[in-house]
Amino acid sequence: MQPSPRRRIPPLHRWLSLGAAIFWLLQAITGILIVFHWEIADRTISAIHRPTELGAIERRIEALVPPGSGGKVTKIWTTAGLTDRYTIYLKDKDGESRKVRIAGDGTILKFEDGFGELIGAAPVSLPDNAMTGPPVGFVTAASAALAAIPGSRLTQVAWPKDGDATYRIRVRAPGEIRRAYGGSIVLVDANDGSVRGPIRLPRRSLRARS
Repeated sequence: MQPSPRRRIPPLHRWLSLGAAIFWLLQAITGILIVFHWEIADRTISAIHRPTELGAIERRIEALVPPGSGGKVTKIWTTAGLTDRYTIYLKDKDGESRKVRIAGDGTILKFEDGFGELIGAAPVSLPDNAMTGPPVGFVTAASAALAAIPGSRLTQVAWPKDGDATYRIRVRAPGEIRRAYGGSIVLVDANDGSVRGPIRLPRRSLRARS
């Protein structure tokens, strides 16, 4: 005697539900990896948290590329993962690129070779600014950029290039659409720490969340 259709439906439903559950589980796992990949990458290196201290970061920079070493720092980016994490990009005396990941107090977390592809935006520039003396330091330049857009967070600093005494500093302004590195750029005169401009603010902002 064959089982009735009513008795055949529950096993079929059970196996279909199991297959759907496996699919949804894989979807959830891959979604988490996509959304939180920066945080996961930072967590696999170290779980320590040290608040950002600009003076300590500058001391770390000076230790990495001391005067007379032939090396130079070119940029600093936030890691976009855990808070108060940064990657310092530098070139050694032979011109080879290096990068070092640090905590907010300058503690070295990881050395990495070579340059990864950076997330950027359209270049913002002004006419070259002649160097008139020793450039202002990291603290002066970064503080000027943060003061130019109150409440912003530092995400990237590019050092002055040869022939142009200008720091190019990216910040994430309050209320702007959440991007890893923000969309606001401040150009700071390396001669005196003044803001050259322009300050590019995002065109759209998120609604305040309750």
